[in-house]
Amino acid sequence: MPTFVIERQYLLPVYQHIVVEAPDLESACRQAIEADDWEGQMEDYDTSGPATVNLVKQLPDEYPNRDPSAVLYQDDTLPLLDVPAEFLTPEPE
Repeated sequence: MPTFVIERQYLLPVYQHIVVEAPDLESACRQAIEADDWEGQMEDYDTSGPATVNLVKQLPDEYPNRDPSAVLYQDDTLPLLDVPAEFLTPEPE
């Protein structure tokens, strides 16, 4: 039976309420996007997206390395497989 290494994910909204001083709205939005301090963020599990498949590789029989991260990101000898569309993250509307 074939063996596959799969990266799955679900998109979890993370939000933060911040106060920004800026000369105008555009500058305030830019500062908010560029800020990298996420201390005090909130995770919104109620509105997370469905689980999706991101990456897949098929392992040959007797493949020595079973570390999923190493197989997916470091082993260039195994090709990434095309994920069937029904398992991909839906495009935003």
